[in-house]
Amino acid sequence: MRAYTSQRGIALPLILAIVALAVIVGAGAYFFVQKQATKPSTSMVPSNVTVTPQAMMEKPLTQQDIEMMLTGSRPTKDAKAVKVDNNRIKSMLGLSYPFGGTLMGEESSISGVAKAGKIGSTYYLLATSENLSPLKGKAFYEGWLIRKEPFDLVSTGKIIKYNDKYTDAYASGQDLTDHSIYALTLQEDEKSSSAGKIILFGELKVTPTNTMKKEENKPASSQAVIEENGVKTVAVSGKNFSFTPNEIRVKKGDKVKINFTSTNGFHDWKVDEFQAATKRVNSGETASVEFTASKVGTFEFYCSVGSHRAMGMKGKLIVE
Repeated sequence: MRAYTSQRGIALPLILAIVALAVIVGAGAYFFVQKQATKPSTSMVPSNVTVTPQAMMEKPLTQQDIEMMLTGSRPTKDAKAVKVDNNRIKSMLGLSYPFGGTLMGEESSISGVAKAGKIGSTYYLLATSENLSPLKGKAFYEGWLIRKEPFDLVSTGKIIKYNDKYTDAYASGQDLTDHSIYALTLQEDEKSSSAGKIILFGELKVTPTNTMKKEENKPASSQAVIEENGVKTVAVSGKNFSFTPNEIRVKKGDKVKINFTSTNGFHDWKVDEFQAATKRVNSGETASVEFTASKVGTFEFYCSVGSHRAMGMKGKLIVE
């Protein structure tokens, strides 16, 4: 009787220990399964795609972002702003700009395009907008250039109508290429120097080569000749193996300045009859040369690097 009682006394604690262990193991397995079920799966990400923290943080620019930048901000005065008249706007329409972007706003029916860049020694901005609402009273549209870091705000002035389009044409001796955001606002009157209601906005990004083909294929008559201080400045770009524009027209006696930029390859710009030649530059670099068009005629300019001239890298300088 004692032996049975002793065995029974030993078996009962053992059974309870086994049950307790089973409960602990079961609970642990349950929580592990639940944790795995709530863990984000990476099986939906293709194996050839790398997701970086920077890519996850990047997001498109929104109107709310612009509003936060402009609220309470005062513009910096551009002491090097250049007066822009209709003749200059006409010239600016023919330039090839290194930066550009589309403009958008809350109203889908309103759109625009902005282009900008430093060409030679001058920074140019050209923005055009369509379907803007008619202005009432003393209201006007105003353009703004924004630099995010360190923050800076520059007013490009009142938007005017040119060829039935609202046009913001701005020029400056100051390099504003780091102001990569453009905004157009509606100002109720001239009493406030701060920005008003945002109508359009967009980022000025590097213009892909294929989006510049339209500019490069323009006829020679649309060449961009900017006259400053008695000097006619022509922006010329070169690539393997052509110039844009490939025809330049000036008058006899004109002082001419060629701002040559290589967009692809190692090139220069040269015309023998006026002993004028830029230095040779690599892709993305710019060089300039000045000369006086002292005689009438048609003269060939070309790239003197290697056999580039024979390969078709040449054009016409017409002096009238």
